[in-house]
Amino acid sequence: MSSSESVQIPLETERWPCLSQNEFSYLPVPEIALKAGLIGTRPGWSYLRETVKLEVRARINSAATRKWIPYWNSTPLLTRLANAQPGVLKKIYRPYLSARLNCQQRLAVLTSHYDFIAKRGLETLVLRAALRLVRLAEISGKSGSLYQLKLVAMGQMEREGELVLQLLSNEVVIYSVAFTFIADGVTPLVAIGCLQGGRSDCALQ
Repeated sequence: MSSSESVQIPLETERWPCLSQNEFSYLPVPEIALKAGLIGTRPGWSYLRETVKLEVRARINSAATRKWIPYWNSTPLLTRLANAQPGVLKKIYRPYLSARLNCQQRLAVLTSHYDFIAKRGLETLVLRAALRLVRLAEISGKSGSLYQLKLVAMGQMEREGELVLQLLSNEVVIYSVAFTFIADGVTPLVAIGCLQGGRSDCALQ
């Protein structure tokens, strides 16, 4: 596919309320902090261990940290995204997409992705997908099987990509693809971190 070509997927907007920029304006927007990345960690020694690891990594990569946390507080929707999936705050300190990327490169990749989302006006859709699966399309196959295309953000396959598209048949996952948008000059690229088949017997068939 050439760079001038694009694939458009018709969003079934009637299946969820209007995706407007002001949709979540009535919700409070608490400022996010690095320690929020520990939400969901088991209490006790696990929490202490993860706290030490996160603080040490943040200090070692202090230059990246000084850009990373303010980035998530730079717009209300970015802050809501980080509050919805606080694990994103740890991503620049761990392997992501490729083991060859260093912390500064991971910072550049991740901010590039969310800048792309913002420029395309997709922040609210991604926020919805960070909170729950969003159905994008539904079609009937030749055999009468019903197929759905669903989007999940930030939570699944968290080291392989920021967005996951799932193809399902009768609510059974057939394929999942994790990907991240990356800016390469003026042309955005799609970096695919993982393509995974379903694990159920129905998916294997």
